[in-house]
Amino acid sequence: MRRTFIVALGLATALVLAGCTLFYPNAGTPTDELINPTDSASVAPGDETSQGEATSPSASPSPSPSVSPTMEAAVLNILYTDTSAGVLNVVSEVNNFAEDGGSCILSYYQGTTATAIATVKAERNVTSTQCFPFNVSFSSVPKGTLSLTVSYKSDNHIGESQKFEVIIP
Repeated sequence: MRRTFIVALGLATALVLAGCTLFYPNAGTPTDELINPTDSASVAPGDETSQGEATSPSASPSPSPSVSPTMEAAVLNILYTDTSAGVLNVVSEVNNFAEDGGSCILSYYQGTTATAIATVKAERNVTSTQCFPFNVSFSSVPKGTLSLTVSYKSDNHIGESQKFEVIIP
């Protein structure tokens, strides 16, 4: 009787853990998901935004007419922002395709000039492409109200979210 209970408990535990990987396949630790930005220099907004699709959670997606014939537009949504833990946390996704191998870039604007803050990997997630969460120290960004965007780049897709604001204490 006791042996049957232990076997049943072990099988139930294995099924529960296997189910977790189906619902959240992008599991990882914060230290392995951040990629150091390769270029933190200012970028003119025409270089980043003229090729991408701009959207927000409240806007309906529409294809960008300025995407080159070899690249398809990426439609980005900002799912979550938080500044309560002493770091800037941003979670975003590309909702019009699913692919591996792209990267997401978090940038802030000072006037019309964009400055890259951080770059993270992006992975396929069932029907969308999910950016790994951005976890940026407050020391890396100016204090006050910031206008931010998340850009997506891969071999086949490019796009940028609409600007959204956060307050850095």
